[in-house]
Amino acid sequence: MTVSDPLLPPAPPSSTTDLSDSDGTETDLTEQLLRLHLLPDTTALLPVAQLTEVLKIPIGQITPMPHMPDWVMGIYNWRGEILWMIDLGSLAGLMPWYRRAMSASNYAAIVLDTKSSKSLSKDTGKQTLGLVVNRVEDIEWCNPNSIQSPPASGGANGLIPFSRGYWRTPDGEMRTVLDSEAIFEAMPKP
Repeated sequence: MTVSDPLLPPAPPSSTTDLSDSDGTETDLTEQLLRLHLLPDTTALLPVAQLTEVLKIPIGQITPMPHMPDWVMGIYNWRGEILWMIDLGSLAGLMPWYRRAMSASNYAAIVLDTKSSKSLSKDTGKQTLGLVVNRVEDIEWCNPNSIQSPPASGGANGLIPFSRGYWRTPDGEMRTVLDSEAIFEAMPKP
């Protein structure tokens, strides 16, 4: 992952622990999750393995596209490629960017990528998508086996359809772990 923001610390050397299963195969018991913040007061996590880059995009550099849902902000020229930008908070039913007082000069964005056979380019099998968030905070380390399944009912949390589950931090806070495939599936189809 390329990071254009000094926010993200290097990985602690003792945090990636490989242990052997009973059959002798190596298993990684930690996963890096990028902590991000959505307004008004929502914290979520995305697996670092699903990310390509963290960006700061100047306001006005995202070109709006007509006839799209409100949460599709438009397109951005990212390294010579068209990158669809979505407002992750608005997708989850939170306050959209266009309703906020603009005090910042940049958007915080995450470039998400996935490899899937569903509705993606047959040439590469890879698709990228930009997620605009309020801020990118830090990296959390967690055991993937400690991620609990999301509740069956939608409840009040709009992130549930886009979540892999929940993880309880060592200090007891619950964090939603997002699923990139579910976010990609929400994109409008041509």
